Amino acid sequence: MKLNIEIAKHERMASSGSSLLRSFQNEDLPKLDLIVRESIQNSLDAHQPDAKFVGVDFTIGDFKPALLNAYFESIGPVLNERYKGKTCKFLAIKDYNTVGLTGKLHYDEVTDQDFGNLQKLVYEVSKPQIEDGAGGSWGLGKTVYFRIGIGLVIYYSRIIDKDGNYASRLAATLVENETKPDSIIQYPNTPEYHIKRGIAWWGKKYGKWNSKSTCPITDQSSINNILQMLNISPYSGTNTGTTIIIPYIDEADLLKGIAPAEGVSGYGQHYYWLNSVEEYLKLAIQRWYTPRLSPKYERGAYLKASVNGTSVTSEKLAPYYKILYQLYENTTKRDLFAVGSQVIDGIEYFCQKVNTRSILTKGQIIGYVSYAKVTEKSLGMGSPDNEPNPYAFAGKYDVGRETNPPLICYIRKPGMVVSYETTGDWLDGVPQTTGEEYIVALFVLNSENEVKNYPDKTLEEYVRKGEKSDHAAWFDHPIADKQAYVVSRIKSNTSKILRSTFAQIGAGPTTLTHSGLEKALADLLLPPDGFGHRSNNSGRTGSHGGQETSHSGKSPMLKITGTEYHGDIIVIDFNFSTGRSAKNIFIELQVVTDNNVLSAEKWEKPTVIGTEFPLQLVSFELFEKEAAHILSAQDDTQSIAIGPLTVSCNRTSSYNVPYGIMISDSCDDNVSMTGKITFKRSSRDISGAVSITQKGDHQQ
Repeated sequence: MKLNIEIAKHERMASSGSSLLRSFQNEDLPKLDLIVRESIQNSLDAHQPDAKFVGVDFTIGDFKPALLNAYFESIGPVLNERYKGKTCKFLAIKDYNTVGLTGKLHYDEVTDQDFGNLQKLVYEVSKPQIEDGAGGSWGLGKTVYFRIGIGLVIYYSRIIDKDGNYASRLAATLVENETKPDSIIQYPNTPEYHIKRGIAWWGKKYGKWNSKSTCPITDQSSINNILQMLNISPYSGTNTGTTIIIPYIDEADLLKGIAPAEGVSGYGQHYYWLNSVEEYLKLAIQRWYTPRLSPKYERGAYLKASVNGTSVTSEKLAPYYKILYQLYENTTKRDLFAVGSQVIDGIEYFCQKVNTRSILTKGQIIGYVSYAKVTEKSLGMGSPDNEPNPYAFAGKYDVGRETNPPLICYIRKPGMVVSYETTGDWLDGVPQTTGEEYIVALFVLNSENEVKNYPDKTLEEYVRKGEKSDHAAWFDHPIADKQAYVVSRIKSNTSKILRSTFAQIGAGPTTLTHSGLEKALADLLLPPDGFGHRSNNSGRTGSHGGQETSHSGKSPMLKITGTEYHGDIIVIDFNFSTGRSAKNIFIELQVVTDNNVLSAEKWEKPTVIGTEFPLQLVSFELFEKEAAHILSAQDDTQSIAIGPLTVSCNRTSSYNVPYGIMISDSCDDNVSMTGKITFKRSSRDISGAVSITQKGDHQQ
């Protein structure tokens, strides 16, 4: 049976093929990432009401063009000539435990604007999902299918019809740039086609014998013949679902340009997923759907995925995605919010509620953020695994070459990672790390909460409708003609939590671990009449016997052991180690605000605050054996030598305020001491923090 062609005529306000190919709002993500995101989301949205899981199988296979082309009226000879003597590739995406492409076979039968899945996916554009919690919101994501091959897509589905019977249907669509000289569609030489549109459908004739309109074929025998030629099994028994078949894919073209020019082995990293489309699809499923791959998923049917018969499960995740999965799991553990952190497989995970005021109706919780500082070892970056850094797994190949910015991703109810971020409002003021440590985080939306004065009520719907067609970011949009700031509060309050944990211990690696971390951070902040937290160490003095710490790593460490308050004078006791690799170590005071962490130089910029930095270093002391070495910040030129260490004071360039200490180390051995930092503040409304970083190109 040959499939009859229906060529779309040019009509007013109707999209052309070229405009559809441009309509998808993402040119940044690789096509393979887009196809994984869109196809799986379509399948999850179409789950059976009682399904415990949704299955999605990706298959890359070979086919003989002449056998497939024989089914396509009009374009068969064109494709035969173009692919003569070749064996070609196809990509098939088959789901099950889904309802399939339900609805009317032809738009003439549609009533009450109920187009159904079939019409929305195959014949219509910009018909979005309307179910609460659905992944789609624009109806444009489906156009990604036409960008994978030559624009030809075959749709096969099995459903339960309105009478309770199983029914199959198959149709095809071609979308191409109608302006190209080598376009595939062959237009009749008639007035109605004098303007090309670049869109055509295939199926069986609908209506009268001379009708040019088509609808899907429904004869199971004819459908089986087409599937058999592609070695694709039809649905049987009680199975329903949809299979998307994209013939004529070019594997090399789909993999080209994903990583930088030096990418496959650049900077000592090997991106093994660039070896084949099969490997890349396995990676992309983990990248975007790790939270949903486990049977423990609580917010709907979990995802069973496979590529060419190989399952992608929560037990087979790459090391970074295992950590990402644990971050998600932590947001479901309500008891974890009480204790604050938990050590799992040697990693201390933190999880907190993200609160906001005045904009929600069911309490203040707008979401949950789970986060950790992880090492190269826990990420499998060393021998024998030699995994790339976490930025590569997030698709950010040009990040992490000098320092390690924090990495956060965020999700809502469908369980798909919306985006990975290393800069911007999500991470405002969250420090970078150096050496062998990385800050990783995940935000999960509290989807069931409701937004005040919002007609669709739920936070999930507000965020969904603020996404673009690629679902790659969240944006605020007006409520009742007034600008809302829901997403902006999510970002700012999430970054505030991350700053409160990591900013006070600075951008450099530290050895603060487990339950001591929150205590040390609370001790390090100023008293409660500022923005910080109350110290439990008031009046306590740390020991200064010169005993060495146990730190023996490459990077420097500053561990807070006690804090004293004397009015506006603050004294911090600490243990300090230079590490084996650090040659220039910078310890500085910073101001912590509700929205940012400001260094002294940034504070004094006219475009920021423009006044004298409100925290002033008074003295810095190191204790070696029984001797105390004191650097007074009141002396502009003073520096002190302590064995291999030279200690000097840094001042702001605008107001000459002493705010930091530079320690130069002339030996390769680790040097450990105890000490004190004394500083004063100009106002009790100021909260302060201390950071430690490595300076120079010696970092390893």
